Amino acid sequence: MYGRERENYAVNYRESQQAIEQEIPTNAKARQRAYLLLKRHGQELCKRSKPKCEQCPIQSNCAYFRGNVRGRSAFAAIPGSRR
Repeated sequence: MYGRERENYAVNYRESQQAIEQEIPTNAKARQRAYLLLKRHGQELCKRSKPKCEQCPIQSNCAYFRGNVRGRSAFAAIPGSRR
């Protein structure tokens, strides 16, 4: 399940690295492509404010889409956000 944001950036980063290591071949070209695709995904769809979940191709594997945002409903107000 992806899309579960932690309070600590280092934990988010480490979990992302572990997921990549498990699913992406170890060659540099594959890792570079994965990095660029994830970067684009974050810039265009999976934004911290107003994510475009309805357009997301991986919403079926996404904790955020299913409402598991740090243990809260995806539609609940998040302190410090404009949602």
